Amino acid sequence: MKKKRIAKFALATAAIPAMIMGASSPVYADSSSFVTWRNGWSGEYLCDNEGSTDVYTCANSSADGTRWLDGDNGNGTWKEIDRWGRCLTAYWNNRAYVEPCSFNGANTYQQWREISTGSGWKLQNVATGYILDQGSNYSVYANSTDYGDSNSHQRWH
Repeated sequence: MKKKRIAKFALATAAIPAMIMGASSPVYADSSSFVTWRNGWSGEYLCDNEGSTDVYTCANSSADGTRWLDGDNGNGTWKEIDRWGRCLTAYWNNRAYVEPCSFNGANTYQQWREISTGSGWKLQNVATGYILDQGSNYSVYANSTDYGDSNSHQRWH
């Protein structure tokens, strides 16, 4: 019994540095935790890839970059975490992109309100109030103007 506890402790203490330092595999392994965000205007999916910080839309819902972990911040807001452990972010420059996540809750630029509307979900950045929007040519950005339910570019399913 005592040997099992020691072995479990040794395993846990060996795993902690790997989690802190990061690993090349996804931060989470349970694929049932992932969501996809499909744009109401184009029908394409919110997407990114490992080699870039850009976010955009893509047509293939099974692509690696279309799966996001909806991380509950416990205060009615969410982190959208990609499969590489980076967070969807939008600062005041209207650019939406991914960057390393801040898990202490201090970075509100990485937090999103998921607001249910009559025509889908509005993703609103907590710090800026900007709305996640799809432009032309697969672009995704944070729009300072909320056009409401009449604008399907700002609705996600």
